[in-house]
Amino acid sequence: MTEYSASGSLLFVPGHRPDRFDKAIGSGASQVIIDLEDGVPAERKPFARRAIAEWSRAVTEMEAIAWIRISGEEPPLIDELEIVVKGPFAGTMIPKAEDPEFVAEVHLLTRKPVIAMVESARGVVNAHQLSTTSGVVAIALGEQDLIADLGIEADARSDELAHHRAALVLASAASGIEPPIGPVWTSIKDLDGLRESSDALRRIGFGSRGVIHPTHIHPTNAVFAPTADKVEWANRVLARSSGGESAFVDDDEFIDEAVLKRARRIVGRA
Repeated sequence: MTEYSASGSLLFVPGHRPDRFDKAIGSGASQVIIDLEDGVPAERKPFARRAIAEWSRAVTEMEAIAWIRISGEEPPLIDELEIVVKGPFAGTMIPKAEDPEFVAEVHLLTRKPVIAMVESARGVVNAHQLSTTSGVVAIALGEQDLIADLGIEADARSDELAHHRAALVLASAASGIEPPIGPVWTSIKDLDGLRESSDALRRIGFGSRGVIHPTHIHPTNAVFAPTADKVEWANRVLARSSGGESAFVDDDEFIDEAVLKRARRIVGRA
């Protein structure tokens, strides 16, 4: 089973659109999130659960890159978690994650990795607790719900959410889990804005972001993937360090353990 990849795009697919499932798997997205929450009208959720379960039985040999975003009800809907357990899914995404005990319960019931999606003020405040909860491999930021919960005016290009983004980066790094997953870009045709926003997220420590349209996949993957020059540099300095040099100068740059740590992260994402 494929583990969560920290780099690239996570494509959301509505659970009531089974005609899109196979396309999503072959889309080039790093991960696929099959949605049972906000992307599915309430009256269509029973159909969506049946459709996902039926599809998953037909693709049992598939190397799983797909996750299920459950509806987030407490206690968790057992039939949704059964889909995660029985199907070739990488794990569960929990929307509006706030309570570490609830997140731990989902992990206990599925025995598969969890992505905790932070979408509220309480979720941001509890980000460190969520990131240290058993089974959590990453935390994701849902900015539209967070903006509504905070009662602020903000957009993807503004700085109003800088503190909240930083809180997730710090919590993830302190807990030793993967870098956080950035919010979706809601303007379908504005690919330049998508690239600019994705680069800003990458520079402050995000490792990936959610996407809601196939045209957003490859631009997002390109931004979060390390460049060839960075990979070449990382391999070069790591090769020197493996020869016993722990502190040295490379192309007028002083290399020590802190820089080598950054190089290892680049190689790991390549």
